[in-house]
Amino acid sequence: MKTSSLLAGPAIVAGVALSLLIAAPASAAPGALVAGSELYALDCDDASGQIYLVDAMTGDATALGDATGARENSCAGQAAWDRTTQTAYYLHWSEVGSELATIDGFSTTTVIGEFLFEEETVDVDSIAIGIDGAAYAIDDDDLYALDLATAELTDRVALIPDLGGLYSFAVDPSTGVFYAMQENGLIYEVDVATGALTEVGQFDLDGSDVYSLQIDVDGTFWVENDRYDEDLRQYESQLWSFDPTDIAETSILSGPIATEDGIFYTESLLLAYSEEAEEEVPAPVTPVTPAGTGAVAPVAAAPAAPELAATGAEQSLLLAAVGAGLAFGGGALVMAQRRRSSIR
Repeated sequence: MKTSSLLAGPAIVAGVALSLLIAAPASAAPGALVAGSELYALDCDDASGQIYLVDAMTGDATALGDATGARENSCAGQAAWDRTTQTAYYLHWSEVGSELATIDGFSTTTVIGEFLFEEETVDVDSIAIGIDGAAYAIDDDDLYALDLATAELTDRVALIPDLGGLYSFAVDPSTGVFYAMQENGLIYEVDVATGALTEVGQFDLDGSDVYSLQIDVDGTFWVENDRYDEDLRQYESQLWSFDPTDIAETSILSGPIATEDGIFYTESLLLAYSEEAEEEVPAPVTPVTPAGTGAVAPVAAAPAAPELAATGAEQSLLLAAVGAGLAFGGGALVMAQRRRSSIR
């Protein structure tokens, strides 16, 4: 339970509290966010560890705060938002290993700890959190249940088929269905109970690689991919959106994710929602045990979002407690596989 707009209680590790009220269209198509949604990117470059508010129409990014606190030579992987606690989590890759982390206020990253399964470290590739608050992690060809308070992994099941390269993992908040994407753009529905993967389509990126996926409340997929810019001689992170039921006709490139100073590198998108947007999403469901023959215990309601102060009248939204602590310690900008192997 949250104790303030900046800090979470000890049972739920401190994270990002996001309460957004925005002036936006009531409906949206690929290339535009649903009213009440906002898109963020976590830095994996050498820009002092930063979270950015991203204009979904253009890819233009605005730094929020001046975050510090990540380990040196680290990078953020797939992020996930727990709508039941309004807390953001992300993968924190560093020389220490693959860790679970949250974000505290505008300045401090809280590393919860290494991912452990039966006391053995696990090199997690991606995480996702369901609409009921249940969290999951993918490592190569295995799927785990994830304890967000401790980073402990349990209930391992094998992904079928064995694919690997699933760095993009997210839940569709409008349906509760999980999806994962391979680096090559193949999209799979994920049965988190059995590990079964069902191919549903492919997003053709002409050789570039996908490393982050978020899904809006209308079912729109938002994807970050790596593309090598021959003119700039560096990798850029592109922002795409599409309707997964008609990928070819609806795919839209918003642009490279960049500030006024130029492009920066990210492998982690984060999509958060206001109470307005939450009204369009099915209510969170807490699994319960029947209270007796023919009777079912009541479903627990999601905690109410805290009311948070505005950070500036010039903004089109009211932001509360947003920040990041990610630093990519020196070195050249690289693609995820090369980066992860070098960190190891």
